[in-house]
Amino acid sequence: MSRKALDYDNINENVKKAQYAVRGELYLRASELQKEGKKIIFTNVGNPHALGQKPLTFPRQVVALCQAPFLLDDPNVGLIFPADAIAKAKLYLSYTSGGLGAYSDSRGLPGIRKEVADFIGRRDGYPSDPELIYLTDGASKGVMQILQTVIRGSGRDGIPVPQYPLYSAAISLFGGSLVPYYLEESANWGLDITNLRQSVAQARSQGISVRAMVIINPGNPTGQCLSVDNLQEILRFCHQESLVLLGDEVYQQNVYQDERPFVSSRKVLLDMGGPISRELELISFHTVSKGFLGECGQRGGYFEMTNIPPQTVDEIYKVASISLSPNMGCMVSPPKPGDISYEQFLRESKGIMESLRKRAHMMTDGFNSCKNVVCNFTEGKKHLLTELPSTNYIFPDYPFSDLFLMRNMESGAMYSFPQIKLPPKAIEAAKRAGKVPDVFYCLKLLEATGISTVPGSGFGQKEGVFHLRTTILPAEEDMPAIMDSFKKFNDSFMGQYEDQRGYSRMPIHPVIFTSPFLKTEELKVTPMPEIYKRLTHGVDVGTRFIVYGMVIGIDMDHDWKYIQCNKCFKKAKEEGNQYKLVITIQDDNEEMNCVLFNTDAILLLGHTVDELITKSIKEGAGDPDWIVDYFIDSLIAKWVVLGIKIDSYNLAPTYVRRYTVTKYYGEDLNALNKHFGSSSSSTMWMVYSDVNIPSSLNDFDMNDYFIDDNNMGSTTTDYEEKIMDELMWGQVCETKDSLQVEVQDVVARDIGVNTIVSSSFSAEDDIQTEIDTSDDVGVEDTNVEDNQVDETGVGEAVVSEPQPNDIDVDDA
Repeated sequence: MSRKALDYDNINENVKKAQYAVRGELYLRASELQKEGKKIIFTNVGNPHALGQKPLTFPRQVVALCQAPFLLDDPNVGLIFPADAIAKAKLYLSYTSGGLGAYSDSRGLPGIRKEVADFIGRRDGYPSDPELIYLTDGASKGVMQILQTVIRGSGRDGIPVPQYPLYSAAISLFGGSLVPYYLEESANWGLDITNLRQSVAQARSQGISVRAMVIINPGNPTGQCLSVDNLQEILRFCHQESLVLLGDEVYQQNVYQDERPFVSSRKVLLDMGGPISRELELISFHTVSKGFLGECGQRGGYFEMTNIPPQTVDEIYKVASISLSPNMGCMVSPPKPGDISYEQFLRESKGIMESLRKRAHMMTDGFNSCKNVVCNFTEGKKHLLTELPSTNYIFPDYPFSDLFLMRNMESGAMYSFPQIKLPPKAIEAAKRAGKVPDVFYCLKLLEATGISTVPGSGFGQKEGVFHLRTTILPAEEDMPAIMDSFKKFNDSFMGQYEDQRGYSRMPIHPVIFTSPFLKTEELKVTPMPEIYKRLTHGVDVGTRFIVYGMVIGIDMDHDWKYIQCNKCFKKAKEEGNQYKLVITIQDDNEEMNCVLFNTDAILLLGHTVDELITKSIKEGAGDPDWIVDYFIDSLIAKWVVLGIKIDSYNLAPTYVRRYTVTKYYGEDLNALNKHFGSSSSSTMWMVYSDVNIPSSLNDFDMNDYFIDDNNMGSTTTDYEEKIMDELMWGQVCETKDSLQVEVQDVVARDIGVNTIVSSSFSAEDDIQTEIDTSDDVGVEDTNVEDNQVDETGVGEAVVSEPQPNDIDVDDA
């Protein structure tokens, strides 16, 4: 007997290729567990009403009257429904030719398309043509129609990664393939246009036709809002490359901050003017399923076409499905001030958005309290948050915060996308089980807690990095219990699979370099738990380590300005315009607080304090300190390689975990290994002029050490250990007014670090040299005799202890 048409091996291969993680393996397993009687919390789908969000009254009243028009003839209708809802229902029914049960134009009812056009015109400041607006059965239907029209043979579309899997699934379904362009998690999930150009160029070099680009703004799953500058870059790129831009803007109401509001691609395009505003092909999508309506089940959406050729518009009309959604009109034309229903509508919609804001905070805080979990804020740049239970983190309050925990904070949408740092043993266990590591983690989470999430691999992510996506939609009163359940599971999971000795899973990376002092010595990145272990088992003052971790916090309890050296009590500068930063970094298991002073902070930030203040004054930014705070805040989520030194206070009974940074090496560990592993490297990072340098450590006698009289005016032996530290680790202690040090950058150019090249410093310069940075200044006012940190110094800052298949865009 021949194979049947619908035998699995005989169906369309494109259907088999389509993957949709939002309703994939995790969702199916959750459904099975639910049938077995287990309570399941479906946080995998952006389905607000399913998780308890109440529908807005006015739209439901209008829909009810449209669905049951006989109610309009009831003499008591005015006692049940407000007059404006009755008027709106009558208006919508007048658009039809027989009520909601009759076919309509495939583009949707003309009257409602006119309301959508008016909405777009108010939003963007430019009129919109109703003839170029199509109402659809949810925004996903419109996406499918457009992709079906765009994809031709093996054509490809540029898709952001992480991405909402509707696009990858639909592209596969229509026989196309995607060209991924990766968003940068460490840069607030921003888009690097250079990376985008490389992706498209590589595809075209292989003979592949790239025809379209997709942006999701605000992002799903990442939640970022694209800036106007970024949108302009994208629009220019698409224009240059003759790509149609598909703007998925379904989360435009889900923006919880004012610093970066949503701006539509269409508005930015038309603001740009010139040929690009008349030539670039743009299609924008919106839906009733998100925002404060959250009407996923009512199925309403639209897409608008800009600069699409008329003949192509006709073809899109041909493939358009029959679509009718009076709820669409209620979204774009809600009650206005003065209408009977306005106050209630405003109260309900504001209440929903405020609750979403609170839930975003609770979820983000909860994730960040968990071991090996790092989560971006799901709101804007600076927030008023409370202290986390189980941690010592204090969250920011604008304008002067105690601690900036994360910079790359999500500014929109309704999701959280935490990074889960899985131990090697967990990854190995996942492989043995035949699972992708984050799928393995999410399945374990589901089985243990009933929380149904989506693995980050379903959205695409960089190799070796793992995430999960969850909505922020569970009821506000349920959120504490949900996050407590997650924390208990996560910490148990990490305890099960981590090395029982408590070592970090961060591998040891050899960093080798040669210098007049260190001929062939090998410096290794040491896991933070190993450092803590050695503190308790004996380690000498002055022992040095190199650590590698991500900046997760900045202590702003004390001013960033350097005031004085606590050894010589000499003022750095009257205005104090030098950096002194206390940052918290984290490798994959532990955290530590590190103190950076001016020289290294300049390398890290790329600007001196004076440069930033001058820039602030020049641009009229108001308080000059604000721009410095902004740049300091930008350190969050950066990976750094730091040299640190053990000081006496680290060995005190309290084991203060705040370490003086002796050298900032850069961000890219692989580049450092490559540079320092080269046998041709024979220069220190900082080369000091006019200093007699012995040929090796064995030849070095501290008593014989001197600085040239021509520069100093006299010799000095008061700071032998200090100067030895400075020579080896690249810091400068201004022990005399006229000490001049030439800083010659050798390595930083090679690894892409912003730094100062061949600059001379002196005490009289505007840019001051460092003061006493590698001895006891890591914690100010340290009382060595009492082995205690004085409460007036940096020591009072927070010390963080280590924490022992319906494919539907609207499902996102």
